[in-house]
Amino acid sequence: MPFLTPSPTSPLFAAILALGKLGRDTLGFLPNSAFEDRARQGTLLAYVSDEGELGGYAMYDLPRDEIRLGQLTVADDHRNKGIARSLVDQIQQRHGARRGIFLHCRNDFPASKMWPKLNFVPRREKPGRSFDGKPLTYWWRSFGHPDLFTLLAAEDSRPLAVLDACVFFDLVSESLNLVSHALRSDWIVEHARLAVSAHLLQEIHKNPNPRERARERHAAQPLELPSGSDLGWEEFRTKLDARHPDAPASDHDDLIHLSRSLAAGAEWMVTADNKFARRYAESASVLGGVRLVSPAEVVKDIDEIAQSDRYRPTDLAGTTATRREVDGKSLGALAEHFVNHPDGERIRDLKATINDAAALTSSVRLQLVRSTASPADSWVSNAGGTRSSCR
Repeated sequence: MPFLTPSPTSPLFAAILALGKLGRDTLGFLPNSAFEDRARQGTLLAYVSDEGELGGYAMYDLPRDEIRLGQLTVADDHRNKGIARSLVDQIQQRHGARRGIFLHCRNDFPASKMWPKLNFVPRREKPGRSFDGKPLTYWWRSFGHPDLFTLLAAEDSRPLAVLDACVFFDLVSESLNLVSHALRSDWIVEHARLAVSAHLLQEIHKNPNPRERARERHAAQPLELPSGSDLGWEEFRTKLDARHPDAPASDHDDLIHLSRSLAAGAEWMVTADNKFARRYAESASVLGGVRLVSPAEVVKDIDEIAQSDRYRPTDLAGTTATRREVDGKSLGALAEHFVNHPDGERIRDLKATINDAAALTSSVRLQLVRSTASPADSWVSNAGGTRSSCR
């Protein structure tokens, strides 16, 4: 097995100390006692080649329910062999019940270009400890465990539209075009969820202007897909690569957005790149039913949903009325409550109708609309032309 946790008295531990000293300029200085403490705690992980050579190591801590990566380095003669990824993957395998891994890295260090390749995303920045305060980026690799926002999103029945980077940047720019302005309208979010994938944060990080990076991160935060909602996106990326072996390198970022859209079960991926949309439209549909659409097209699609949704919740806005699904506890009382005696309706017949409708769960929904300001209640059953009743 290539992964070992060395004891402080072993030759492997001495080799780790020597490798750490070689990379001190970017790794930072730590006394030998810090390495010894991690070795005893089991949080100093070495990668050893089949020939018994030290390929690299990772040092980390376990604060709260997260993992803090302190150092990660690979020996010069073992680079470009996937060792850094193997070490991070092994840490996740050992501590997979935690939320994820985080680290801080100066933006001008070469490693800053490596973290995106290891599925880390840049979350925020702060001034570093150097004399000139060069910025440090907080990088985060989520393990995809659901959180409160994941559970809330699962209860949200609105169709999902994932925006690619260009559409997002247009949406948050200071000079909006008409379509971007329409996408920012309140009525849009009543009928669809606009979202961005975690990969957008990597694209924001490429902006050389720190103020713009901060503004764009702030704008992206409420749109981010919940943790774990796009779990398994790498499998979709593999399938897309298999279907498009000649995909141009310029499509790399958008293919990640598309893969994450597929994994998240999106209805649309919104892109301004017409060539990209034409090239991958069939694959997106076959692999996950995602439609590749332009901003104007998604606005039109959502408008059609709004026009056809005659009983949307906003119709009750400003009233004391509430609407909820009928559950088993209230089902039995519906007939007694809604029977129309003046017109000769019999309670037995109404009970039979309600029970038949409740059994057809795949095609019928029973809802109660209740107003606290008046005794008027209504029951609505939609089963291809069945009944509505109110009192």
